[in-house]
Amino acid sequence: MRSLVGILLVGLVLAGCQTNSKKNVSTSDYANNFSTNFVRAMSDKEICVWAVNGKNWDYTRQKFFQEANRRGLGCGVGEASTNNPEKPDVEQSKLASTAISEEMIVKTNFGKNLSVGDKILRVGQTAIASRADLIDAVNAEISRKVSDILFLVERKNNGIEQFVFEPTQNIVNAMRKELQDKKIVITPSSSVELTVSQKEAERLRQELAALKAQQQQQRQIISRDKQKPVINIAGTAMNGPQGTIKGYVRDNMGIAEVRVDGKLVEVDSYGNFIANTYVPDGGINVLIEAVDLAGLANSMSVRLDRLASTTATTITFDRLNPLGRKVSSNSNALALIIGVDSYKSTPARAMYADSDAKAFSDYASQKLGIPTNRIKTLINDGAGERELLLSVKSWLSRSVNQNQSDVYIFFAGHGLASDDGSKMYLLPYDGAPELLDDTAILRDRLFSDIASANPRSVTVFLDTCYSGTTRGTDVLIASRPIAIKAMEQSIPDNFTVMTAARGDQTAKPLEEAKHGMFSYFLMKGMEGEADQNQDNKITAGELHSYVQSNVIQQSSGSQTPELQGDAERVLVRFQ
Repeated sequence: MRSLVGILLVGLVLAGCQTNSKKNVSTSDYANNFSTNFVRAMSDKEICVWAVNGKNWDYTRQKFFQEANRRGLGCGVGEASTNNPEKPDVEQSKLASTAISEEMIVKTNFGKNLSVGDKILRVGQTAIASRADLIDAVNAEISRKVSDILFLVERKNNGIEQFVFEPTQNIVNAMRKELQDKKIVITPSSSVELTVSQKEAERLRQELAALKAQQQQQRQIISRDKQKPVINIAGTAMNGPQGTIKGYVRDNMGIAEVRVDGKLVEVDSYGNFIANTYVPDGGINVLIEAVDLAGLANSMSVRLDRLASTTATTITFDRLNPLGRKVSSNSNALALIIGVDSYKSTPARAMYADSDAKAFSDYASQKLGIPTNRIKTLINDGAGERELLLSVKSWLSRSVNQNQSDVYIFFAGHGLASDDGSKMYLLPYDGAPELLDDTAILRDRLFSDIASANPRSVTVFLDTCYSGTTRGTDVLIASRPIAIKAMEQSIPDNFTVMTAARGDQTAKPLEEAKHGMFSYFLMKGMEGEADQNQDNKITAGELHSYVQSNVIQQSSGSQTPELQGDAERVLVRFQ
């Protein structure tokens, strides 16, 4: 029986530490070495007793079966018990059980055999294979080190007695002492993660302690600092009402913050900063403040002044563009277009009148749908009295398809009324204001000559006035500085007449557009802007309404275009 204890101790010593050097030993290794060495140290008879009679001891019986197979033992299976000395009987089982129960002592490689009175475990209900951390109930420190080396034994089978092993305090003390003497650290697998966490916590504690020491040292250095931060301005710039300040701050301890006009600004690692601020007319002084890590502050003021504006206030208008929306063609229509800017017999110019006529020629084809070979344009010295009258009496009269053609007349230039205002004249290039009856064209005569050709309709656009004033500051007749008011005259039934101004007003230019004011909005409206109801048609009434509202606005109410005739006549038809 004592030999069994020795065998057990040898097995445990082999599973433990064999040197005095400090190392970690997993407790699972103790359990495996203990069971293997213990079984292999038993005799063939003892192996058979446990292999045959331990049928309900799953873990223990497996070890003995494996050992019996390794040795080639049959253990008398299938033979009579009286004839086979190798087959254990009940009495032999009891003896073996007693030997094991009294001598199965845990050897923890501490170099000692523990007496029966100091047994750690007694055979209990079974010889079990599982492990339990009983040391937790005895001592928390021992639990972390040797929890995996203690075993409970399952219940007995085939007459083996029931016992229970319990740890005693002197064994615990002996185990603790051996741990200290042999410098052996037995780490149970269940506490590996805890050990790692403890190491990480220790590392963090060390880093925190080092950081605190560094901060303490830094505070001591800062407390002795007496040098204020230095502010430097690299430059300023203005962009309208916005001012920009570029600068940098230097300090021996480091910059805590920089403020511009009380607002924090971003500072890079070199102390550079950029700040934008509003600069009202008259300029401002901008306060820049810097504070270092020691709490020392410095400040300076920077002056910002707005640049004087060199941009002139202007009003702009879109350029005329007859291209764009397509219109229906009107193959029977024709147009006579006259524009006189400079005159032979008077220095007074009708500014931009020739430009108006040239542009309207394109609108006649692109927006009124008139074929280009049916558009006749007379400009400046090509618009004398003779040329104008011949164009009406010869070209227009011969080109009209009676009762089918729509005729369009455009005139931009000087007009003048008789002294009593009863007659209105259009002044050709070579007309003399002082000899209206002899050199000017009477408006009524012009309308009569056109009507005699018997067209279906006639539409007349007159960018002129009859007051004696001009598009500029000149007057046509110096002896008559007072404006003449022309009387309203009747027009033929099939005529629609749109004039630039009332009888006593002046037709003005639109300087920004380089056109007559009436002519510019007339053509702009024909592009499509006058189509108020968006029905793809522009009537005479829609076009007049558009022109009138814009001319009144741009002339500050001093020029009011007028309309006579059929306001429902469709002038432009978009496809």
